[in-house]
Amino acid sequence: MKIERIETERLILRKFKEQDLQDLYEYLSDDEAVVFEPYESMNYEEVQNCLAKRMESDEFLAVEEKMGGKMIGNIYIGDRYAESVEIGYMFNRKFWKKGYAYEACSRVCEYVFQQGVHRIEANCDPLNEASWKLLERLGFLREGCLQKDNYFRKDEKGRPVWKDTYIYSKLNTPVGRDCSEIRELEIKMWEAAKKRDKKAFLKLVSEDAVMVCGGFRCTGAEYARIIEEFDCKEYRISDFEVVARDSEFIQVHYQITTSVNEEANQDLAGTFHITTTWKRYGEEFKVVFNMDR
Repeated sequence: MKIERIETERLILRKFKEQDLQDLYEYLSDDEAVVFEPYESMNYEEVQNCLAKRMESDEFLAVEEKMGGKMIGNIYIGDRYAESVEIGYMFNRKFWKKGYAYEACSRVCEYVFQQGVHRIEANCDPLNEASWKLLERLGFLREGCLQKDNYFRKDEKGRPVWKDTYIYSKLNTPVGRDCSEIRELEIKMWEAAKKRDKKAFLKLVSEDAVMVCGGFRCTGAEYARIIEEFDCKEYRISDFEVVARDSEFIQVHYQITTSVNEEANQDLAGTFHITTTWKRYGEEFKVVFNMDR
């Protein structure tokens, strides 16, 4: 798919150009940045050849930071069968954990769906936790795991180093921002946490739900015990959006800004990105997955 230029609040997504050489070399020569890529870190000449190919390709978008004009990463969008595309992404390690990948990928997904694409798919190494968490935050659903289906490298004896692959997809469905019922349930869940009401919390959250908070993973039942020591003075939900839904599940994403009562708990205050998956149980919904970032 040919995309000439897209802008977000902080980024410009555009075609590669000759002036990107040094910025591209900065992350393609980084062993840690390419550890999950199908190639080793590159020398300067290899990056030159890579840049030339990307400048001619319609499948790669350079990601430029508006402030400073530095090229900090790239998005891959490749055409697939049956009105589908595949998405991939890679960013300079110095710009990780700043929300740039989410900002760039969410805008690209929005754009390709506007062009009539039916499905976006993505493949991810299960060991690349940051990558598959990003996909889930973007509203992609994991379809399955292919076991030892591929390899990029060989060991010192020349034997393939086989790896598993997570398969993700996101469909072009009319989800939008209008889902007042689920928004109200999210508010009830936060009210229960704020009031440290374990019983009310478990009316909304499945006991075996997967809860990921600050990188710590636990079940819904375990999280219900944690909220007995929860410290939340006030909270505000914004940018609420339904990102995926079918007859059984609804996945939402939003931002929550919190303040705390105790100075010692300031690490719990701030603005966080939340992804929640609600599952239908008869006439009711319950949380089966919740993650902050």
